[in-house]
Amino acid sequence: MGTEPKGFLIGRNPVNRSTGNGKTVACFLREIKAADLTQVYVTDLPIDFEICHQYYQISETRILSNSFSPKKKSLLCRREQSGGGEGGPGKSKAGVGALLKKILRSKTGVAIRNRFWRKNADALTTGMNEIIETEKPDFVFYDAGNLYAEYELVLRLCRQNGLPLIVYVSDDYIYAKKPTRYQKRARASFEELIRYASSVIVISDAMKRHYESYLPARYIVAMNGCEKLEFAEKKRSECLKIVYAGNLGIGRLGVLERVISALQTMPEGSAFLEIYSSFPLAADQTEAINGSGVACFRGAVFGEELTGAWESADILIHVESFDKRYRDILSTAISTKISEYMCTGRAIFIVAPEYAESAGFVERIGAGTVVHSEKTEDIASGIRSIADHPDQTQQKAARAKEYAYAYLTKDAVAERVFHAILDARKGNAEE
Repeated sequence: MGTEPKGFLIGRNPVNRSTGNGKTVACFLREIKAADLTQVYVTDLPIDFEICHQYYQISETRILSNSFSPKKKSLLCRREQSGGGEGGPGKSKAGVGALLKKILRSKTGVAIRNRFWRKNADALTTGMNEIIETEKPDFVFYDAGNLYAEYELVLRLCRQNGLPLIVYVSDDYIYAKKPTRYQKRARASFEELIRYASSVIVISDAMKRHYESYLPARYIVAMNGCEKLEFAEKKRSECLKIVYAGNLGIGRLGVLERVISALQTMPEGSAFLEIYSSFPLAADQTEAINGSGVACFRGAVFGEELTGAWESADILIHVESFDKRYRDILSTAISTKISEYMCTGRAIFIVAPEYAESAGFVERIGAGTVVHSEKTEDIASGIRSIADHPDQTQQKAARAKEYAYAYLTKDAVAERVFHAILDARKGNAEE
């Protein structure tokens, strides 16, 4: 074992500095040199060689085709540049193949996807063992998804190679109040994985308490870290600029549509919503937003463009769905945007159900204004309260920034995770 940690990362999304879990894991591992990180991932999201020097992409299209064809294709492809190549992993052909891929990635297709992954378990294990033999990592970091075939694969690789394991859980796919048949089967594999793990990183105190009630482990609370941002103080605009930047899935678009309806009930020119997201919208959805008179969809922005959007805002808004289908996930998860918003010094406005931990976290700190209703009159009232009480609004924004700078900076978060990795390596060396 060398003096510097050398990691083998496994996760659905690649580590990067711009998207969802990718940037969260990149934050966690920022103390480790890019030359000492290798990742196996699935999706076509951007990769970043300044963070990780080796990327291998798993093709779910080939997992599907290999399940039926006697002629087997390689399931792993080393990536030389961001995104899947033409006909390579991550890219499906048009027509039936694309439709099947879409179905298999849907919520209802999880059990089917899991079956195909298990059918290809030997090939995946062989391919990943070859990478481990070449790269010689001394720990595995797993960004846990919702396939128990993945849990079994990760555990098999760790045991075969004698490697310690750090598991990161951002969403609870296992301990539902009314578990499905699939979740009951997945739970057994997940708990075996957690028992093996040296540490388990969870995204909130609520998730830590929830998991501890089922399974003892060394749980570490860590969420996406934020940069220290020194924006110029913003004078209040006659028209309040409200900015949403993030994912529009898991029912969030529907809540933003309620926000737009609320804005339409307010005096003309009093507030305007800008939506920034890489989430693909249908043409009619974009037209509805842009034609509302109170909102516009601006697509995806990253880096300085994203921070520029935050700085230009009077209010940064986050929303969560009121659809009960998402209750189990929302009750323990905190959006990656929360810590980022808190560092800006801008007013934070959240529209979410009472059980949403993203909202609860902000409420407990007193870091923003929260409305637990999707009624247009309640949303409009929340926006007016921010505008009508500037001193109180500024106090909340200052409190959010103070808390974020104390506990949620990227350096603070990365140090916490780095110590867990060092402890895992030390414990493994002593066994």
